[in-house]
Amino acid sequence: MDIHLRDPYNRSQLGSIDYRQRRYFESWRESPTDRRRIVLLPDPVYANLEPSRTGMAMARAVGLDLERTSHLCIAGDLHHYERLRNGASLHVTCGGGGAFLHGARLSRRGRAAPAREWPGQRATRALLWRVPLQVMLGRAGFIPHVVLLALFAPLLTVGTWALSAPAGTRVATAVAAVVLAVGAAFASGHQVNLKRFTIPLAVAVGLWIAWAPTAAFELARRATALAGVHWSNWSEAALVLVLAIAVSTFALGALLATLSALGLENTLAITTLAHPGFKHFVRMRVRRDGSRLDAWVIGLLDPLAPDAKPVLVDQWSWEPWADS
Repeated sequence: MDIHLRDPYNRSQLGSIDYRQRRYFESWRESPTDRRRIVLLPDPVYANLEPSRTGMAMARAVGLDLERTSHLCIAGDLHHYERLRNGASLHVTCGGGGAFLHGARLSRRGRAAPAREWPGQRATRALLWRVPLQVMLGRAGFIPHVVLLALFAPLLTVGTWALSAPAGTRVATAVAAVVLAVGAAFASGHQVNLKRFTIPLAVAVGLWIAWAPTAAFELARRATALAGVHWSNWSEAALVLVLAIAVSTFALGALLATLSALGLENTLAITTLAHPGFKHFVRMRVRRDGSRLDAWVIGLLDPLAPDAKPVLVDQWSWEPWADS
C-alpha cells in the first residue's frame, strides 16, 4: 500500500479542470486500487469556513468523495494558514509563501472553528483597526485618492466658479453623493454577492464619503473665522478638496473593515495593509509503510525583523486508512 499524490490543477486558476486531469481521475475510479490521495488544489475546498464555489467544483469535476473517503486536500490562494476536518477528509490551506496577508474570518455565525489558523481572530481583529488610517495614508496605493480627486475637483471647481463658496460646495456634494452612494453599493454588493445587509451599509458609507466636502468646508470656514484669516473662495475650495479626500479615503477603509468584521467579506480589508508577516510553509514526512503522514508548519511572524526566529505554527498527522 502507498499514498498517491496527484495535482488536479486547472489550465487557468478559477477556471475549469483540465480535461487530461478529468480523464486521469476517471480511469483511477474505474481501476481497483488500495491507495489514498493527497490532492493539491489551486483553490481550497473550504474557504473562510464555508464551501468554496470553485474548490467544490474542482472536487466534483474529478469525482472526489471527500465526505466518505479520506483525502488530504492542500491548497493555497488564501494567504493564511488554516486546518480543518470535514467528513473523512482533512483540508489544509497554506498560502503564506510571500503574497499579501489575508486574515481569519471574524464573524463565525455558528460555524465550527478550524483546528488551527494563523493568524487567528485576535491578530486579525488587531490588524483590522489599522485599515481606515492606512487606506487614508495610501498604504494600499493611491488609486482611491486619484478617483476621488477626479470626482471632487471638477465639481468643486464648477460650483465655486458658478456659485458662492457655500452653495458651490453643497451642490458639488449633492452630485457626489448620488455618484458615490451608487458606486459604493454596486462595488461592495458585487464583491460579497449582494448579501442583504451589504447594500444599505455601502449606501450609508457612500453618502458619508460624498458629504465629506460639506464637513470639510464648514470646518475650514470656522477655523479661518476664529483665526481671523480671510481666504478667497478658490483657496477655501482647495483646502476643502484636500480634507475631503482624506475623510473619504478613511471612510472607504472603514467600509472594508466593517464588511470584514461582519463576515460579509473576508479578504479585502487586511489586503490593504500589505502586511509582510505570518509567512509559513508545510514540511511533511510520509512513513515508510504509508500508514501515516506527519506534518509540521513552520513560520515567521515578521520576516523583516532583524531578530526574526521561526516558530512552530502547527503540527498534525493524517492517517489515510483511518476510515477503512
